[in-house]
Amino acid sequence: GTVRRKLIKLIKKSRYGETHLINCLAKVGCGEQVAELIPLLDNKMDSALGNSTLFDFLINQNVIDIIKKDHKASKGTSNEIIHIKRMGILGDTGAVHYLENVTKSTDDEKIKIAAIGSLGKIISTISIGALKRLKEKEKGMLVQRLIDRSIEKIEYSMFQESFKEEQRKRDERIRKLEEEN
Repeated sequence: GTVRRKLIKLIKKSRYGETHLINCLAKVGCGEQVAELIPLLDNKMDSALGNSTLFDFLINQNVIDIIKKDHKASKGTSNEIIHIKRMGILGDTGAVHYLENVTKSTDDEKIKIAAIGSLGKIISTISIGALKRLKEKEKGMLVQRLIDRSIEKIEYSMFQESFKEEQRKRDERIRKLEEEN
């Protein structure tokens, strides 16, 4: 317990290399103390697309369920928006259907916009499908444009990732050919 608390405290301070500390925490386990790491998402501006050890760790710890529970219990628009934004920043596809339902079930424009924005940060075809279903349902021009931009952002990010992967494979093939010659 003491080791976990100290590791979490050091991760929060983020002075000693977040990746190494999170790897240590993953080895000793985190338990319910993982909830203390969720506010760290607020300091991240955008999803790291799985490149951050913190994001990977939190997804593996299934914190999306904790964030959903906190969202359901939150009172006030600003608190709801904080939890909705955390879901998007985390980038866990487990939040897609939840965010879609939030968008469909609320009349509060701020919450609706935050949920669509969060869907736009979850780089997945599942998220694109949810956004397309929302586009059919939503009538407002602002929301329609936001949905279109979110879909474009996801598609562009997916294109970039596939381009990088193809480039990596090409470089590997070239390296193998050079070794053979």
